Amino acid sequence: EELALEVMWQNLPDYMEGKSFNGLVVADTSGSMAGRPISVSVSLAMYIAERNSGVWKNKFITFSL
Repeated sequence: EELALEVMWQNLPDYMEGKSFNGLVVADTSGSMAGRPISVSVSLAMYIAERNSGVWKNKFITFSL
């Protein structure tokens, strides 16, 4: 199962269209994001962080209220 998930993740389309991004990615993990919204927030942060450049590559932070 883990291998299948990894293959699916690696085969996601390039929604960044080859453009680079060099910034800090922030994911909302506050209480209002419970359930699917928090999963989307964190997975989107991971997706962009992987495609980031510079010192923020593969890094993101979260916040909650």
